[in-house]
Amino acid sequence: MREKMWWMAAVLSGAVMVAGCGGEDVGQDDVSGEDVGDVSDAGGDAGDVEDDGGEDSDVISDVGDDADVENDIGPDADVEDDAGDVVVPDDCPSGQRANKTSGECEVVPTLLVYTQDLQSYRDGELASEQRGVLVCASASETSGSLPRVALAQGERCRVYGEGLSEPPEITAYDAGPVTLVGLNPVNPAAYTPSEFGSCYQPPSGMVGQFLFDREAELRVISAGTEGEVEAEFPAFNRTIQTIAPADFSHDPIAPGEAMELSWTPNADASEVRLDVDARGADGSHVTIVCEVADNGRYVIPAELTEYLPEERTSAFVYLEQSHTERIEPEDSNVLIMLSTGAAVRKR
Repeated sequence: MREKMWWMAAVLSGAVMVAGCGGEDVGQDDVSGEDVGDVSDAGGDAGDVEDDGGEDSDVISDVGDDADVENDIGPDADVEDDAGDVVVPDDCPSGQRANKTSGECEVVPTLLVYTQDLQSYRDGELASEQRGVLVCASASETSGSLPRVALAQGERCRVYGEGLSEPPEITAYDAGPVTLVGLNPVNPAAYTPSEFGSCYQPPSGMVGQFLFDREAELRVISAGTEGEVEAEFPAFNRTIQTIAPADFSHDPIAPGEAMELSWTPNADASEVRLDVDARGADGSHVTIVCEVADNGRYVIPAELTEYLPEERTSAFVYLEQSHTERIEPEDSNVLIMLSTGAAVRKR
C-alpha cells in the first residue's frame, strides 16, 4: 500500500498546525485525529485528546508576538532553483526515495511544505473551518504509519488500535529558511527552523483561522542549506495550487458490514485519504485509514469494519483529497514534498 506520510495530519491535531488554528470554533476536536501522524515533534507531544462530545477546545499558538524572524525574501525574490524536476508521487512512499544503486526505497531527510483547507461538520451542520500551513524537516523509520498498534491490513486500508508504548523516533533537520508568498496576514511569510522539534517556526503575527484564501496559488521559496550540514537541501522556487474541500456521503458506521463512501473527484487532487475513527464505551480507540484513488467511490470491507466498537462514545468519518509534488534532487539524498490538501470531517 502506497501510504502518504501523514505527519502532516498529526499536525492538524490543532496544537501543532502552527498558526493555523485560531478562532473560537477551531480546536483539537475539529481535526482528522490527534495522533494521525508520525513525523514532527507532534508525534510525541500531541498525545490522545479525550473526546467527550463537548464544545471545541480553543487552540493557542505557541508563537509569541516578539518572535524575531528575518523576512527579507519578497514576492519578486530571485532565487535560483536547483532542486530538479518534479517526479511521479507514487515512486516510493512519502518520506522515502529510491536508492540509486539498489533501487530500493529508503527513508531520507524530507522537507514538507503542507497546506490544508479543512471543514468540520457536526450533525450535518458546519461547525468550524480553517486553512492552515505546516513546514517540517525530518526523517523517521515509521513514516507512513500511525504511532499506534496495527490490528489488520487490507489492500488499501489499515486498522489501528491503541497507541504504541514508545513514540516513534524522529530526526529533525535544518533544511534552510522557507518563505511562502500569498499567505495571510503576513505576506511574504518566512518560516525558520525551530530548536524545539522538526516543525518550523512561523513569523511573528502569523495567527488566525484562515492563513490563505480558498484555492489560492502560493509560492514556496527556499535558499537551501549552506556550509557543513547533516543534509544538503537545494534552493528552490516553486508554485503550489491549494484546493477546496468537497462534500462526501457515507454509509452509517456498522461494525462487521461493508461501508461505502462517495465523493466528487477533484481534478487538482491525485489521492484520497479516508478515516473512520471510533472510541468505544470500554475505552478502546480504533481507526481505519484508507488511501485510495480519487475516483469518487470506495467501499471499506466488512472484515475491517468488524474491528470498530459496537458501543461508541464518539465517532467521525474524514475524507481528504490531496496532491503532492515530490522533488528528488540529483546531488543530494533528500526529498522535498510540496503538498496541498482539502478535507471534510463529519461527526
